[in-house]
Amino acid sequence: MATAGRPITALAFCLVLGACTSNVATAPASPSEAPTTTVDASRLPTPELTEAPTAPVPSPGSGAPFGLVIRAISCNDVCGPQPGTTVLSDGRVIWRSEGPTGGIMVERQLTPAGLELIRQAIDATGLLEASGSYSPTVRPGKDPPGHGITSHAFKVARDDGLVVVNSDDPGAFEADNQVLGDVWDIPQETYALADLATKLSDVEAWLPADAWADPQRPHQADAYLLIVTAERAGDLPPFADIDVVRWPFPATIDRIGLPYAQQGAVVENSRCLPITRELATIMAAAERVVGYERTIDEPYVDFSYAWARGPGSINVGLRMLLPDQPVTCLEGGAW
Repeated sequence: MATAGRPITALAFCLVLGACTSNVATAPASPSEAPTTTVDASRLPTPELTEAPTAPVPSPGSGAPFGLVIRAISCNDVCGPQPGTTVLSDGRVIWRSEGPTGGIMVERQLTPAGLELIRQAIDATGLLEASGSYSPTVRPGKDPPGHGITSHAFKVARDDGLVVVNSDDPGAFEADNQVLGDVWDIPQETYALADLATKLSDVEAWLPADAWADPQRPHQADAYLLIVTAERAGDLPPFADIDVVRWPFPATIDRIGLPYAQQGAVVENSRCLPITRELATIMAAAERVVGYERTIDEPYVDFSYAWARGPGSINVGLRMLLPDQPVTCLEGGAW
């Protein structure tokens, strides 16, 4: 593996050069000299908004080695993107640790009986067979107070596709009703979904000890999305300049990969490149030299750099892809 002083440049850069079969950029077998900031990005081809075909998320029973069973994400109105808890059909559970290890992703293996407990809890709701949305509604003539809420999102793989269910947590609405009278009609479905979300948010506390086949360990992702967003402005921010970093790419970082899309729409001034764990490690080592400490075992880390060439600033984000996710920039890497 290369050190921070000699990052790697001669990599298989599929999405820029279009000359390889994999759609994930990888590090080469041997290191070469670091790139300079004089790369003529204007001579590189401009990529089209296309990618190599990617396999869909396999559904349980499809014959694939593993697939998604459920992903549950709970968030209040001020929290950013987060991966929640993911259960895979091979029995792995992946979530973000909030303990002494900080915010890194961890995983643990269920026994077949433990996995069956989760499947039974999913089926017991009766609400995760088809996509839907459940929210309290204001009673006629009532004036609801304004406040934040907690919401839950579930993705469940079924034989006929992916089921997506969203629900608002009933807690804040119940509090309004207790203080102000019956302001809200709260669907019973929100209680069942909130209960499941609570269980999955602390899955180790929920399941018995004999539901687990092994201890908790760090989750090591195989692939990431490198997301680069440039903003032109007259003043430079007080950060390290983006071109000081010895990036392990054959182009200036503002030209890497493809346009980045979320929910079918291209994100303005953003580009995206799928990369391997090895290349993410090399990239983090190069950033460490200029004082940026990127932890690749966190689900998402972004840093801002000055951009003298712009002039302006560039945000460099690294989003972990979970094992069930297709490796593509077109989906935006959304959990």
